[in-house]
Amino acid sequence: VFVVVGCRGSLQEEKERAPNPMASPRVLSIQSHVVSGYVGNKAATFPLQLLGFDVDPINTVHFSNHTGYPTFAGKRLAADELTQIVQALEKNKLLNHSHLLSGYIGNVETLHAVAEVARKLREHSPDLTFLCDPVLGDNGKLYVPQELVGLYRTTMLPLATIITPNQFEAEQLTGMAIKEESDVRACLDALLSGSVRVVVITSVFYGSQPDTVSIYLGYRTGEHTSHVRLDVPRLECPFSGTGDLFSALLLAHSSRHPDDPIRATRTAIAAIQAVLHRTIEHWRAAEHATSQPTSATSDGTGGPGASTSVPRAATSPMSRELAIVHSRDAILSASPDSVPFTLLN
Repeated sequence: VFVVVGCRGSLQEEKERAPNPMASPRVLSIQSHVVSGYVGNKAATFPLQLLGFDVDPINTVHFSNHTGYPTFAGKRLAADELTQIVQALEKNKLLNHSHLLSGYIGNVETLHAVAEVARKLREHSPDLTFLCDPVLGDNGKLYVPQELVGLYRTTMLPLATIITPNQFEAEQLTGMAIKEESDVRACLDALLSGSVRVVVITSVFYGSQPDTVSIYLGYRTGEHTSHVRLDVPRLECPFSGTGDLFSALLLAHSSRHPDDPIRATRTAIAAIQAVLHRTIEHWRAAEHATSQPTSATSDGTGGPGASTSVPRAATSPMSRELAIVHSRDAILSASPDSVPFTLLN
């Protein structure tokens, strides 16, 4: 009897010590998906899992590869299909997410559906953190319908906690042109409204520093707004998926450091730098190609003191794919100390 009671007690204690799966941060990630490569949910899911998140991806598109290749095939998720998926999750009591991440959406109907998902999630979790990456375009060009710009302003941003536009997207969302630092700070102030507590403009190019990309952070503490500039080296190769990866990393580190957006942003940038340099090393080794100096980037960043050379074949879409799996240790060990910053106010 003693042995039986002892076993039952041990089992009960083990049950009490067992981790509650619902206690882990859980993110619903709504963005694109590719079979081959790392953009959208393929770029976001593995890093989030490494950093302790349960990830439930909903794919707004399911393509063979990203559209930078000569050809691609696949289907887009209809807005009513997204709604049906979320309704089934709710009926099964599976809509218990602490975080929402949205990326490429692509059309008006799906944008409305995602906004409704955000409202529904907040009903279930009032403290929901919603990181909205307003994927509109880059380098002066929209790659979504024009009407999405206004809808992001009126429908998505009022629901978001964190937003991560690039320079072009920030200009589109605010109607302001960025020609100098004061313009960036005005954009940050304009975007820090409603529920938005943190804004990171992920790539700003202006002035006479061709070898540097500036990343700007704006955040609110009570009624006070702070602005921060983070400067990192530019890389020539326009890697695919860096914005999607950065948003995922920022969401994860913002969860780890909810009261320190500077630390969260620096750590996310440090991880991106490490992934980009690991990607360069990976493709250089794979191609057995000589390297050449670099000087420009899309929204990729380099690390202080690190080599800024890319494989000779880096103009091919495949060589621009992020080596995320090969960067596991770099993602886990990223340190904010490698990323300098300047407080602007």
